[in-house]
Amino acid sequence: MAYDKLIESLYNEGEDKIRLIREGSDSEKGKIKREASEKIRCIFEEHSRALLALIKEKTDSIITDARNRAGDIKLASEHHLSDRLYALAFNSLGFLRDEEYSGIFERLAKELPTIRWQKVRVNPNDRETAKKYFPDAEIKADPSITGGIDTDAEDGRIRIVNTFEKRLERGWPDMLPEIIRDAYKMHDSR
Repeated sequence: MAYDKLIESLYNEGEDKIRLIREGSDSEKGKIKREASEKIRCIFEEHSRALLALIKEKTDSIITDARNRAGDIKLASEHHLSDRLYALAFNSLGFLRDEEYSGIFERLAKELPTIRWQKVRVNPNDRETAKKYFPDAEIKADPSITGGIDTDAEDGRIRIVNTFEKRLERGWPDMLPEIIRDAYKMHDSR
């Protein structure tokens, strides 16, 4: 009987040890699962942040490229618009030859210094008027001049171009921004 009790005692002790091992194992298994879950969560958060940062970087790069391309397109469009507006202005210079043109010609002639002009180039329609203001000069008709005067003195060492074309050319950089603003206002008001 003592033998049976010993075996039963050993069996119970073995059962208790197995139960403790199982409980320890279950506890360790739970701890490992929690640690693994925490590591997975940390890795997920870390990769999510990295992915969001990469997405932001790519998005910012795309937006910057788009803005640069849009700026280039706008600049090219404004340059094209400037060229078209200049051509329109240039081709409209003839409208300045209205009934008040004789007064304009006189003012342009009086802006020149009072020296002996040798050559004077004017629009073919202004030859007679030019003789009145430059009686000693050789007057040449130049159909490329819409209005105004292109003068030479001292054998070409002094030259003053006071034509509509030259005044438009010189004034264009100052006029263009205002014209562009007006064009944008007209476009925006539509």
